Amino acid sequence: MGADKAHESGPGGGPSPLRRVLVTGATGYLGANIAAALLADPGVARVVAGGREPAVGEALSAALGGSPRLGFSRGCLPEEPWPLDDIDTLVHVAGVRPGVGVDDTRILLVNQEGTRRLLESIPSSPVQRVVFISAQSVYGWRRPPPWSEATEVRPQTAYGLSKWVGEFLCQNLDAGVGVVSLRLARVYGVGVGHRLVCTRLPHRFALLAARGETIPVFGSGEQRLDLVHVSDVAEAVRRAALAPDLPGRAVLNVGGGAPLPTRRVAELCLAAAAGLGLPVPAVTSVPQTGEPATDFGLEIGRAGEVLGWAPRWDPAEGLAQLVAAAAGR
Repeated sequence: MGADKAHESGPGGGPSPLRRVLVTGATGYLGANIAAALLADPGVARVVAGGREPAVGEALSAALGGSPRLGFSRGCLPEEPWPLDDIDTLVHVAGVRPGVGVDDTRILLVNQEGTRRLLESIPSSPVQRVVFISAQSVYGWRRPPPWSEATEVRPQTAYGLSKWVGEFLCQNLDAGVGVVSLRLARVYGVGVGHRLVCTRLPHRFALLAARGETIPVFGSGEQRLDLVHVSDVAEAVRRAALAPDLPGRAVLNVGGGAPLPTRRVAELCLAAAAGLGLPVPAVTSVPQTGEPATDFGLEIGRAGEVLGWAPRWDPAEGLAQLVAAAAGR
């Protein structure tokens, strides 16, 4: 797996070894982009893509250029956690999200029990740092944003609860293991391999704009979304995984920094379609039923202080790329 070599100064001024990183869920949308960012860093000796099927791992390897520093490890949560025998840095992305046919029991089983089983082998492994991918849903939505890391956690869904429990499990690892939990806003963007899921915003708006179909927004479209580009998230994870000096335990928000009204998101998608010479659809208002739409927004200053990170992607640019991909351009 490659010999360790000096890369940069460690906390005591001595050399830091090259990292051997396992990315669970690396064959998915977010995990693939994280794997790509880690492979691009010369401080990484080996990236192990944790996934379910070797065939998907082969497709990921091809998408990332067939790097000899990329390996594959088969596993599945909760039944078969990935081995950590030759890993010093664990980036835990794998989990189940809410969706059609996914019930709360499955979410809790995979995200909570699966994470517990994965982490329980850390004391007998070389793992020295864990980066846990959490979500803004740990805050709930019954308080107006922006939410900071000091905001009390109040998850209101099984998914939010599962992420909070995952954070708790990581934060209670042995003191010698560094832990960074990253609470992500809504992730969007093309990223590696154009792995687009067009059922959620803003990807859904981009697909409709590319097809010339009407884009519906609830009510006046003033509900605010916190969007963070997948490449910006991958960079935050890279820094969290490799930074030589970090607090022993850190919880950091990773968001776009400037939440956008849903109508503005739709308008940016329309502008992108027009720029491609595509037929420009209309934006229509549909009645809001049930509870009022919830605003989202994360304070992200702490990630800048700890990681030196800030989002770089402008939403107009990211959404234009998304519309182009949806249009096959």
